Amino acid sequence: MCSSDLDGFAGYEVTYKGETSVKSATEVTAAYLTKLKDLTETWCEAKVTDVVIAVPSSFADVQRQAVLDAAHIAGLSVLRLINEHTATALAYGIYRSNDFDPEKPMTVAFCSVGHSLFSVSIVQFVRGKLNVVVERNDKVGGREMDECLMREFSKQFEKKVGCDPLSNKKAAFKLEDAVSKTKKILSANYEAPVNVECLMEDEDFSSQMTRADLETMCAPAMARVRAVLESALAASGMTPDQIDSVEVVGGGSRVPWIKTLCSEVLGGKDLSTTMNQEETVCRGSALQAAILSPLYKVRDFKVDDTTPFGINVGWMGSAADSEAAKEEGEEGEQQMGGAEGEYKTAAVFPVGSMTNQLKMMTFYRKAPFEITAEYQDPSVLLAGTPKELGTFKIELPPSDAPKKIKVKAKLTLHGTFLIEGAQLVEEEEYEETIKEKRELAAEETPAEEAKPEGEEAKPAEGEAPKEGEEKKPEEKKEPEKKYEWVDVVKKKK
Repeated sequence: MCSSDLDGFAGYEVTYKGETSVKSATEVTAAYLTKLKDLTETWCEAKVTDVVIAVPSSFADVQRQAVLDAAHIAGLSVLRLINEHTATALAYGIYRSNDFDPEKPMTVAFCSVGHSLFSVSIVQFVRGKLNVVVERNDKVGGREMDECLMREFSKQFEKKVGCDPLSNKKAAFKLEDAVSKTKKILSANYEAPVNVECLMEDEDFSSQMTRADLETMCAPAMARVRAVLESALAASGMTPDQIDSVEVVGGGSRVPWIKTLCSEVLGGKDLSTTMNQEETVCRGSALQAAILSPLYKVRDFKVDDTTPFGINVGWMGSAADSEAAKEEGEEGEQQMGGAEGEYKTAAVFPVGSMTNQLKMMTFYRKAPFEITAEYQDPSVLLAGTPKELGTFKIELPPSDAPKKIKVKAKLTLHGTFLIEGAQLVEEEEYEETIKEKRELAAEETPAEEAKPEGEEAKPAEGEAPKEGEEKKPEEKKEPEKKYEWVDVVKKKK
């Protein structure tokens, strides 16, 4: 039974040994991960410590942090939370790395159709690297087709018998199981039967369904699938001609109308099915874990992923911000200014920012201050996801003069946001004595090493110049340079 946990999020009401308690989604996920860990350790006959967990790209900060907490409870060290479409791209590209050009990218569109999610990602590959250009998704998949069939068959049964099978959980489960088989048959045939014994009130049910009727019922789902495809193509800024290949994965990719739509919107290309349709995500995650783990030697393959959510930082302006205009910030710094009492916001990580990057924000303050972080567009978040990411208080000793504060904001490898720390920067001049090498001037050369002025080289005693040989003037040799080490006082900041 679904309920609300102590934090106000979805929870589960569980009765165990006669006692009823509400478990949070994090606790239930931790129990699930613990069971998976036990199964894996039994199968591999080895301890499991490091893992890579794949999550939907629609997961925001709160969902990703909950997964990390669940893994921590289960005793697992998470090397990375990877987006499902990124794991699919890695499973596709790492074995084809030698086929890619080192400079000219190959563009591949991945259409992943599961039970409850349709995702389209456009990824560019070069040798040893992948870059996710864009990803779009919607909660539409095999579940919608099951629902269409269940509603149609329940109407037929109610018309015949007079009771609705969807009103009874046991009958609904029976019908869902039969409908799932019918849907699979329709993927390869134009007509399929449905038969359920003792569906409800000891009455049997049997009927027929054609593929054309199913597609008519799935028209709303078709419109949503088309919208996802067109949105991904528009966001990438590419034309269908610029996409080299279209790969379809997922259990729902066997449905004919989904394959037709994917090919139609992406330029009429032939769809490729070279990957294992059910295992692409877990294979990509396992490969990413091997790449990040020091225990395995894997070919170098860089994975550049992006965030679908823009993140803004807000702060209250101060008169001390006028100092920001007087000083030039260092490269990579973002100046945060504002008038006294004015609330300001700035995009610190825009939509499409690369994960695992650090941004430096510069403030000028005389006393402690606060900054807030929130998502730019709440409409792209999952329902019930808070827009706010948190409020961070920067402590510093009160001062009469404005102090320069550098705040580090990070978009982690997991796709979560955090304030990594803050530094108070003060410039102070001081004197330092250092040794420097200095060339000695000619007049400083020691006397015993200098030759008397006007002295010329004479022939040795008893030796006369040969006949016909003119006396050559002696070539002047440049005096050898002499150096000494001296103490020099310099001012430094």
